[in-house]
Amino acid sequence: MMIVTIMCITFNILQLILPYRGDHYDALRLKMVGDLGQVLFVPYNLRDEESIRKSIQYSNVVINLVGRDWETRNFSFDDVHVKGARTIARLAKEAGVEKFIHVSALNATSSPEVRYPF
Repeated sequence: MMIVTIMCITFNILQLILPYRGDHYDALRLKMVGDLGQVLFVPYNLRDEESIRKSIQYSNVVINLVGRDWETRNFSFDDVHVKGARTIARLAKEAGVEKFIHVSALNATSSPEVRYPF
């Protein structure tokens, strides 16, 4: 599960702030996508609003890529795809983010036929 926040420094240089959960070694391979200081990693928890605030506080663009293909005892589909997305969108608005992009992991529609199509 990941939120990507982008902070524009100038017209040519951006900085990617990649919030992650779990082991930081899993996210570390993404460090190769930018020059020194362009890719930063911030630990976060979807239920901890302060950690989300910290990861988006200086960003111009927030891209929500948080998603799950299965439910766990800690996170239901509703927790991740509804409450989590709503929280990230609200905090991005409060932080003055110019653009919020949400990418649905479940190919969601407003009137689904089944709970999970796969």
